[in-house]
Amino acid sequence: MRLAQVTTSIAVVLAYNAVQGCASKDADVAPALGASRVPRDIGEWPFRAWRRARAYTFNFLPEGSGIQTTLYNPWAGWNDHVRSEHALNRDAAVEIAGTITAMHGSVAFSKTQFPRHGVAFFDDSSRDPVGVVSIGFPDQTIHVWPDFEESGTVDGARDRAIYAAFRYLRSVFLELGEPVWLDPRDGPHYFESAP
Repeated sequence: MRLAQVTTSIAVVLAYNAVQGCASKDADVAPALGASRVPRDIGEWPFRAWRRARAYTFNFLPEGSGIQTTLYNPWAGWNDHVRSEHALNRDAAVEIAGTITAMHGSVAFSKTQFPRHGVAFFDDSSRDPVGVVSIGFPDQTIHVWPDFEESGTVDGARDRAIYAAFRYLRSVFLELGEPVWLDPRDGPHYFESAP
């Protein structure tokens, strides 16, 4: 019951934020988000305090093999094929972290590398992020690092949270002026019709 209430609240906030605008147009300097955002409990992603967030596009290339499928991971570092970078405002960053928490982890991450979108969360101590979301809109995948110890099983509540996450992330990148497209041959998409 509580998860359903949280999911409904997130959907309402997502719709409001999409209408109000969600991104900073300043692509050079990420705005300070005020005091560091500390997760309320161990279950709130990315499980560490963060201060700012940035949105990226990457792997906008002809397909090939051996290309990293995530924006960042602690073993390989940053993806070599970052195409663009944008600062995100505090509201958008908090909303994205909330949608990942509601989804309870990664969703069917595929090996398709092209194209990708991502969001990275930073504290002030390093150029490396404390949390990263890598999104594949065409194949409906979201990979998060760090991931939850155990990703949730897909049920009605999680499916609605996944739908809300794809819709909101899509609105963020469209607001930034970045291309977000789908391959209609792939079948129905989370953010085209609610489950």
